[in-house]
Amino acid sequence: MTGGNPNAGQTSDWTAVIPVPSPANASISWSVAAADAVTSKVETGTTYQDEPLLGASGVATASAPSVCAGAEVTLSGTLIAGGSVVPVGAGSTTDASYLAPFYSAWSNKHEQILIRADELTAAGLYPGAITEISFPTTSGTISPLDFTVKLGHTTQTDMTSFVTSGLTQVYFAATQAQVANTNNTLVLNTPFVWDGTSNLVVDICFGNPGSTATLSSTSPSDVTSYVSVIKTHTAAATSAAVACADNSTNVATYSERPRILFKGVGIITPDDVSWSDGVTTIGSGSPFNYTLLEDKTFTATFTLSGCTINSSPVSVDTIGLATGPITAPSTQCGEGVPTCFAVGAANGQFRWYLQPVGGTPLAGEFNGTLSSYTINTTTTFYVAINDGGPCESERTAVTATVVAPDPIQAIATPSTICLGTSFDLSVQQTGSNQNYTYTWTASPEAGSGITGSAVGSPVTITPTIAGTYTYNVAANDDDCNTSSSVEVIVQALP
Repeated sequence: MTGGNPNAGQTSDWTAVIPVPSPANASISWSVAAADAVTSKVETGTTYQDEPLLGASGVATASAPSVCAGAEVTLSGTLIAGGSVVPVGAGSTTDASYLAPFYSAWSNKHEQILIRADELTAAGLYPGAITEISFPTTSGTISPLDFTVKLGHTTQTDMTSFVTSGLTQVYFAATQAQVANTNNTLVLNTPFVWDGTSNLVVDICFGNPGSTATLSSTSPSDVTSYVSVIKTHTAAATSAAVACADNSTNVATYSERPRILFKGVGIITPDDVSWSDGVTTIGSGSPFNYTLLEDKTFTATFTLSGCTINSSPVSVDTIGLATGPITAPSTQCGEGVPTCFAVGAANGQFRWYLQPVGGTPLAGEFNGTLSSYTINTTTTFYVAINDGGPCESERTAVTATVVAPDPIQAIATPSTICLGTSFDLSVQQTGSNQNYTYTWTASPEAGSGITGSAVGSPVTITPTIAGTYTYNVAANDDDCNTSSSVEVIVQALP
């Protein structure tokens, strides 16, 4: 280290060069030690990683290769790299029988485990080299001898029979230690390249010609919807060479599979994903929704620890929209179903929206006129034609104008009377847009002075029973309707 002041009580900056690690993307732990004749001290720095994206690649995908113009496309970005540990199975249960990779009641076994391609993909494994396999255990300490692992692609979809061809030996240990409550990771002698589309078979075999001891072992496992494990063993001391070739002795199958961890090409989590359409940055995140108006080619940029890497581009085409319908507006007074309409297609092919783009059509409204959708304020609709093709037409706007009816106020003069006297009901109208007809009703009706209804304004009412009455007036002028009410107290005579 250079550049600093070593004198006590002085603060200064020191400089040192940390050598480039091997591999270049290794995690680096570092510390600084200071000492004098009296004391010494060590300060540990923050672990860092050079070239965190070394060997990584970005994958960009779109929810569809083409969408209707104005529709959303969902963009997804995935950052993948070799050296990722991908578990297959959650280990929701445990098993201490022959499906556990290290178990045998006779010190020998031949076992095959099938993992379908869609399960590997769902677990997050991508095509590429598998360099390690781990077989977690929760108990077991005795080591199998001549332990061999083979891997292979297969078209078999279950393990009702052994896979007998296409297997490659990837690991061998004369003595294979198993350590309880660890992953028991095997570094493959020869990496295996998974093609990303084939089902994968894991072949395990071992044997001991001088022992029939039980190799106890318990593995976390998961139930599968199909036969995923098959095994054989010999009930006698048997060499690995014999056990590995045996596909028929004491055969048993299981619809349960031990949890396995693969070190291969898997997903790593970036700090950020941003999207470009080749001209500008359009947003960030994954998934990312984008409204497509024209053909576009998108690229994802992944950022991790200050380093960036771009995905390969993904293109999405737009499907042009047919011309929208012809529409005519309407005007109405107060609440009701608008009479605006659209033409240009057969009934059943229209779609009415409240948005110019996106949204969902109004339920049950498929014709050129609205059937049940009511409004009480001026509303703009957007009408499209859906003739069964891949895309709806463009949307045509049409406005239904709502004119508010003149408000009214019911008046009782006076509002408190004695039984046997009369009062007048009248209406005060604000505005002169309507020429209303007034119809009065009372609640309760008995004793109110109105039987059925009374028409006009003013009207004179003589109640016959003491009590409190509500008088409601309905105002009508063609399709304009409104109402008001007033309360009257009728006092009994002393």
